[in-house]
Amino acid sequence: MRFSIEIGRLRAVLVALVAALSLAGSSASAQETCVSCHATQQDLRLRDPVERLRGSVHDLAMGCSGCHGGRGNEPTVQAHDVSVGFVARPDPATVADRCGTCHADARYIRRHRDDLPTDQLALFHADSHGRALAEGNLAAPSCLGCHGSHDVRAPNDPASRIARRRQHETCGGCHSDPARMAGTRLPTNQAALWSESVHGRAVLAHGSSSAPTCAGCHGAHGEYREAGGPEGRCRHCHEAEAEAFDRSPHASAYRRLGFSGCVACHGSHDVREADGALGTAGGMGVCRRCHGEGRDSDGVARRIAAEAERARRDLGQARAAVQALEAAGLRVPAVKTLVDEAAQADVRLRVAMHALDEGVAREAAAAVSRPAQRARELARHARERDANGRRAWLMALPPLAILAALLLLKIRQIDRKRG
Repeated sequence: MRFSIEIGRLRAVLVALVAALSLAGSSASAQETCVSCHATQQDLRLRDPVERLRGSVHDLAMGCSGCHGGRGNEPTVQAHDVSVGFVARPDPATVADRCGTCHADARYIRRHRDDLPTDQLALFHADSHGRALAEGNLAAPSCLGCHGSHDVRAPNDPASRIARRRQHETCGGCHSDPARMAGTRLPTNQAALWSESVHGRAVLAHGSSSAPTCAGCHGAHGEYREAGGPEGRCRHCHEAEAEAFDRSPHASAYRRLGFSGCVACHGSHDVREADGALGTAGGMGVCRRCHGEGRDSDGVARRIAAEAERARRDLGQARAAVQALEAAGLRVPAVKTLVDEAAQADVRLRVAMHALDEGVAREAAAAVSRPAQRARELARHARERDANGRRAWLMALPPLAILAALLLLKIRQIDRKRG
């Protein structure tokens, strides 16, 4: 099987080279011949490729023979002559090499795009998908499985199969299919879990350009294999949290036990928004998976959680105070500034929690509470001043009304004397 695949690869490369040479002088006319014929076919299977090719990154400027071989500028029989390399449907096992004839050629690619990498082919062959194809698993995806065939779109095109909002659908097309994944140890719910995760919601609901998609963590043409395991990818975005964790008592224990630091507490595809003071979905339940309730470590976790809860309660009350001021029509910039300071400190607190150190947590929590409490105090003074001003105005109304009445009477007396 492996020998036949290698022969197939060599044949694909040879066909592409022959096609490239034949296209050197007649690419435009060959393309025109293929398109003019296929565009008029009644059979949708023959006409559809032309429609899908329009608007793709290859568009109609790339010769059909570049992928299919044959002689596109010859009449139908000669154009489809298998003896000169025509292939109607390229073998999945050789597709990558066929695409790589152009995409792995730096000199050729630079003539069209100076920002397109040329190592995708090498990465793909080293990747689990490429290895699976080489071992004869034709269910594994080739280039066409992810990018499409005639309708290849740029990654930033919303219609692209690999656009950020569609990657989970493309990857899930295989990874959510129990039949395709049979024989592997992989689950089939990753795409669904990611869609509901903080990362998935950031991309799908809010259009985030930084939250990771499938390729962000796993790589596109090749799997990421970094020192430190999966958290090596997490560190690319969450460097401060990772550094805090490295200083924690868990770091050495996790290494010794072979745990994956980030994943052990936060999960992988199903990373959820923190709903507890400890910064993990599930709160103390995450800690008790290892430590159990009632141990000394449980007490440490409780005290750390209490510090964080107190700080976030102060921050919540300060935010409510700002809202109350705004509802009353009061603008106190100093209060808003203090609340912003507390909110920034809360971000640092979430980072500090990864150190799982009582002293560090206490100090970080205090940095949240101090400006938050000061903001509440200033807000209270502002409301009191406003209330005192209102009371003073109400107390002044009766004398002012009497004075106004007396002035009115005096004016009338003067008017009568003049009249």
